[in-house]
Amino acid sequence: MKKTLILFALYVVASLGVSAQSMNARSNRTLPSDRQAIAQIQQLDQEVRTKIARGLDREMISTTEAMRMLNEYQRIQQRERQYLANGRLNNRETRDLMYDLETLSRRITVDSYDDRSGRVGRR
Repeated sequence: MKKTLILFALYVVASLGVSAQSMNARSNRTLPSDRQAIAQIQQLDQEVRTKIARGLDREMISTTEAMRMLNEYQRIQQRERQYLANGRLNNRETRDLMYDLETLSRRITVDSYDDRSGRVGRR
């Protein structure tokens, strides 16, 4: 059962990469500064997806925690799509997305460390 959940979660993480690809397709309509911001956000997106997948694969995070993180990641992705509906990101939107992705990335690292050490993490 656990392996099934892990495979499902990894499938979800992989399918979320489609969002980043669709952002690339829209990048032809954006300004150079927007493209740079989008590239930074995509890099953080990839980092978060990789950390979740790696944490599951190495059993450093529980499937329950991974699902919580994936749900949070999906909320960030939803907001990202809303912000990019007009093909542009303003400074506030860029800061919001980067802050949320960096916070989630740090949380994955902290929770992975806490799960390995047997201490109770921030949940």
